[in-house]
Amino acid sequence: MASREKRNAVKIEGWRVSRCPIDQTETILQGDMMAWVDALKLATKLTSAASGAQFCGVSDTTNPVETVGSLTSDTASPRINLVQQGLVEMIAGEIMTVYPFDLLTIGADSQTVVKTGANSTNKVGVGDLAYGSGGKTFAVGDLVKMWVTVKDLYRVFV
Repeated sequence: MASREKRNAVKIEGWRVSRCPIDQTETILQGDMMAWVDALKLATKLTSAASGAQFCGVSDTTNPVETVGSLTSDTASPRINLVQQGLVEMIAGEIMTVYPFDLLTIGADSQTVVKTGANSTNKVGVGDLAYGSGGKTFAVGDLVKMWVTVKDLYRVFV
C-alpha cells in the first residue's frame, strides 16, 4: 500500500511577537499601539492617524521587560513585546458597524480604534471575519476584534 505524501503543509501562526527597543522613560501599557520612529531607532506610542504609516504593532507587555547591557552603559536597550501579527481587541472610539476586512485606524489615543478616516496608508487593522456579512455594531468603549496589519517593512521575518 502506497503512503500518501503531505503536499500542503499549512503553517498556522496565530500571532507573532517581536522584542522592540523603546525609550524607557515613556509609559507604555499593554494594548498600546506603537509606531516606529526611524530617526531614533525606537518605538513610541502611536499618537495620531498621521503616524499610522509607521504602525509597528500592539504592546503585549508594560514598559521594559528586557534590558540588553547594563543600565548605565550606552548599550542599554530596554525592550517590550510587540504583537505584529494576529487578532487583538481594541476599544471602539466611535459608534460604528464593522464588517470583515473593514479598515480601522487609531482613535483618540493609542488604545482606541475608529473606522472613520481609515485608509490604506493609516490603517492599523482590519475587522475580524467572525463579524460576518451582517457586520457588528459597536458603541463607544466596546471591544473590537481586529487583525493587526503591520507593513512588511516593519515586520520581522524568521
